[in-house]
Amino acid sequence: GFICLPRMASIFPNSAGADSAVLSQAGGFGRVVNAFVADNQPGSVVPSIMTFGGSAKAQVFHTTFGNSGAPRGYAVTVVGGGQVTVIDTIVATYTRGLYNAGGGVAVEDYNLYAGNTADFAGTLVNGTHSLHGPNPIFVNPAAEDFHIRGFSPAVNRGTDVGVRRDIDLDPRPLGGGFDIGADEASVAGTKADPLIGGSFTYTTAQNSTINMILPPGAVTETTPLYCSLLDNTTAQPPHGLMFAGVVFELDAQTDPNADPASISFNTPVTLSVSYTDQQLFTAGITDEQQLKLYRFEPSVNQWEPIGFRAGETQTLDVANKVITATILSFSRFGSMAPASTYEVFLPLILRNF
Repeated sequence: GFICLPRMASIFPNSAGADSAVLSQAGGFGRVVNAFVADNQPGSVVPSIMTFGGSAKAQVFHTTFGNSGAPRGYAVTVVGGGQVTVIDTIVATYTRGLYNAGGGVAVEDYNLYAGNTADFAGTLVNGTHSLHGPNPIFVNPAAEDFHIRGFSPAVNRGTDVGVRRDIDLDPRPLGGGFDIGADEASVAGTKADPLIGGSFTYTTAQNSTINMILPPGAVTETTPLYCSLLDNTTAQPPHGLMFAGVVFELDAQTDPNADPASISFNTPVTLSVSYTDQQLFTAGITDEQQLKLYRFEPSVNQWEPIGFRAGETQTLDVANKVITATILSFSRFGSMAPASTYEVFLPLILRNF
């Protein structure tokens, strides 16, 4: 028969006996989506966690395969007339990642392979976007926690396959792009309530903080907020600017199936971003007094300081090294200052779905 794992599935330590933990040799079509598959004992005859043969056709999307110890078993095997497409999936610590044993068709792209004895075996149709070798940076694989951390190389490196929630029902995408694996990474967040508001504070690896406070009445319905990290390969600075400090994004989720649109708040929301002397030194900022929070304004297709829109303000507190802004809607933001002949860009990107 055929097993379909549509969402929020976890296959943790079990023994497959002679065959695979997931085995399809019948006809039809199935999907494995948003699944953690980890620390399973592969079959004694078919040493694969998932095997697709006969006339089975399958998609494996946004799935995380992992082992907490040494590589063992094959993650996905196709044999006979089976067909499988693997996209947006982490395959970590297997003796073989994807294996075409002969007679089948295996297609892959936008995946992350790490710690495998061999990522591929047999004939595969390979895309050009998969990552080979980087540590996915799981939260705690020894405790079977295969969520990814904010600085995982899997963050924002996937593609859109129509999956709008992750294994925890968090929205996809966060942080400017789709993450590879079952988990869409976020580092902080809250649910803003119409009557009491909401807030969160995130302390970065560089010891600066991101703080957001939504007062009561800012939203008219309970609105989940997420803070996720970006890297310099995902968020490119505008021409003539350079990054300084952490790059991140705030998302407000109202409808996971809706296109991105601007959220306007009924009352101003307070956003504070602190910085450190080390960040200034690393970025080459020579005039701290020039630091400002900027927003990318789609209407003029360029960056403008907060205050460009009516009703919004910002202040720089050099003594406490923090920029505080009041904003009335989400868009892209960043801190900038002159540094030699460049401007320094400490970006903050806010958006919603």
